[in-house]
This record gives sequence, structure tokens and C-alpha cells, in this order.
Amino acid sequence: MIRRLRLASGLVMLSYVTMHLLNHALGLISLAAMERALHGVMAFWTQWPMQLALYGGFTVHYALALWALWQRRSLRLRVSEAAQMVLGFAIPLLLLRHVVNTRLASDFFGAGIDSYTFILWVYTVRSPWLGALQLIVLVVAWSHATIGLHFWLRVRPWYGRVRELALTIAVLVPVLALLGLFEAGRHVTALAAADPGWAGKAFAGLARPNPQAVAELEEIIDALTWLFVALPAAVLLARAAAAWSVSAIPTAARSRCCAAPASSRPAAWRGSRTPRCAAAGAAARPAGCGCARRCPGCRRRARRSSVSSTASAPAAMCGSPASCARTCRSR
Repeated sequence: MIRRLRLASGLVMLSYVTMHLLNHALGLISLAAMERALHGVMAFWTQWPMQLALYGGFTVHYALALWALWQRRSLRLRVSEAAQMVLGFAIPLLLLRHVVNTRLASDFFGAGIDSYTFILWVYTVRSPWLGALQLIVLVVAWSHATIGLHFWLRVRPWYGRVRELALTIAVLVPVLALLGLFEAGRHVTALAAADPGWAGKAFAGLARPNPQAVAELEEIIDALTWLFVALPAAVLLARAAAAWSVSAIPTAARSRCCAAPASSRPAAWRGSRTPRCAAAGAAARPAGCGCARRCPGCRRRARRSSVSSTASAPAAMCGSPASCARTCRSR
């Protein structure tokens, strides 16, 4: 069930990313082609069923990523797995400002800036560092999606026949998107450089957020940034604390319940982390349980064995596993 949820939510977000990258690639044709395609893409994804699927898919996918991180016993990963995990948790941080300043500003603050021309002007003229950040997140999001898609398809028998074609598409789509953005950005930069008042005239009809809304959007960005940093860190710290406590409890239990010296225990049992008194069903059982001072049954057997002075005295010290376990649990 968890795998199906992860797959379904990932495919929803992959379809959204793919449509946007193909829209970016239209910049190789013209800026007007990008604008026309953007209206169609946004008309599709702004419908409430698609918004529910997109935002719900992101929430489910991120929650399952945190759950998978919690379930890991070790962070020793293959390079591809480590890359997918790191890129996946980096996507919200890199994409956060863009999503808040476009979707949240449009849906909740009355701003209407769904225009490639305005966004490219911001990313190429006003704040080039934001443009560089968006280029990075484009590559990161696509890489994470294609690695996950490869992990899903590699067990299919037909995947080997189309693997080269899939790799070609996986490389070609982001390259075309980057080239389209570069070409459209170059065109917007040339328009802004040719006429200093071009931006004011071109974006006069856009409903841009007021200064109070801009301040509130910045607060939302800061809060969500701390949230997306704190959640994986909290899961890692909690997992490390849980692993430490699990490894520490058996050691304390052995020191409390097993007073026999380590040299008198069999090698198989000395290598085990299972407490002596909780190992009633364990295959490796010591000849002398060491609980003679605590278990009445073992004390009686120890007295009888000391009187008889037989060679099997250590074996006589062992009560039944159930009696030892019951006695030590009662203490």
C-alpha cells in the first residue's frame, strides 16, 4: 500500500514537472508560444481536482519520504539511492520561494503574475540569483523523478529493451527546457535593455502584491524553510536516539541479569546482544545461566551440585528458561 501511494503521488508530480519543462522548451520557438502554452497548462492544473491531486500528492510523497527515512537501519546507501534521497529533500527548499511568490500569491493574495515574461524579467534582470536557483531546482527535481522512475521500472522485463530510449528522453527534456529558458530570457533581457521603461509598460496590467502582502509572503517563506529543514533533521535525530536506546538496553539487561563471567559463556552466546533472561527461546544457551543468586530454582540446584561435587555442576545451576525469565521479570 505504501509503495502504491508513493508511486501514485510521484507520478502526479512528475506529470506536473514534465508539462512545465516542455512549456519551458517552447522558448526555443518564441516567447509568445511559451505564454500561450502556459495559459493551457495553468487552466488544467488550477482546476480544484488537479490542485487537490497535486498538493495532496506532494504531502503524501513527502510524508512517505520521512517515514522511509525513519525506517532505515543505516544511512549506508548506494550512490543512486543517496542522490535520490538528498535531491528529494532539497526540492522543497529550492522550490519554495517560486511556489509561494506565484501560486500562493495568486490563490490567497489576489496577485496575478502567471506570466512568463514577468517571471523571466525577475529572474534575468531584477534578481538573477533567483534565476540561477530555478535552474538548479529544475535539474534537481527532474533528476530525483527520473531516478525514482528508473527504480520502479528496472524490474520490468521489457524495460531493458527501451532503457536507451528512456535515458535519451530523460536527458533531452531538461536540456531542451534549459535552452528554451536561456533563449526566452535573452529575449526579455534585450527588451529591457533597449527601453528602460519597458518593464513598467509591459507589466502595467498585472495585479502585483502590495508591500504588506510581500512582507507576509516573506514570513511564510521563512516559516516553511525552517519547517522543511527541521522535519528531516528531527527524524534523523529521533532515529539515532532510538537506535542508541535499542543497543543500550540489552547491554544493561545482561549486566543486571547475568552475573556469570564472560569466559564461562559459549562463544555463540557471548556474540549475541540478547539478554540472558529474555533468551528463553534462543538457540545458544549457556551451560550456567549465572542467575543462581536470583533464581530460587537455580540456588537449590547449585546446593545439590555442590554436595554431589559432580563434573556436571555448572549444568545443574541452570533452571528452566521459563523459571529464570519469570524470576528476573518479577524483580
